[in-house]
Amino acid sequence: MLNVNDIADFFISLGNAENEDPMTNLRINKLMYFAQGWHLQRFGRPLFQEEIKAWKYGPVIESIYRRYHEAGRNIITECSPGFDISGFSPDEIQLLLDVYSKYRGYSTSRLVEKSHEANTPWAKSYVEGQDNTIAIALIKEYFDNHTPLKKASIFPLKAETIGRINPDTGRTILPTDEDEGDDAYADLT
Repeated sequence: MLNVNDIADFFISLGNAENEDPMTNLRINKLMYFAQGWHLQRFGRPLFQEEIKAWKYGPVIESIYRRYHEAGRNIITECSPGFDISGFSPDEIQLLLDVYSKYRGYSTSRLVEKSHEANTPWAKSYVEGQDNTIAIALIKEYFDNHTPLKKASIFPLKAETIGRINPDTGRTILPTDEDEGDDAYADLT
């Protein structure tokens, strides 16, 4: 299982590299919820062990919320010092890239709406004024009833390149579509 802080850093680095809807506390929490659900569907086990809470604005990993609380609605641009994807398996990286690929075009408010739809794990768990946990079994059941997440073809992965470090910047990089030398790598952090 991955550490939730590493997953958050992964999404922050991708989001900032892509210049899509900016990474905020709210957006990171929604992406992590979707990642947990799709991982449960694809592999039958959790991606991370922390509970997901049913809060007013949707599913929340409390430790991630607290980590970025001071940022409020502001953009989160910095990953943790020493963030490194070398501890991620190729399957975990592929899944996170698949989730990012699916949801990167959604605004943060749309991600909240998606998590609030009828019969979602959040909708079945949320009670105003209560701090309810969304059961892993409920998340798995919900995502199991959906068409499997497509693998992102824009992020082909090769085991030997996962976690490659750019010698000039010291930052983690991943392969891009045109895997032709150093210019074919996207800076991840």
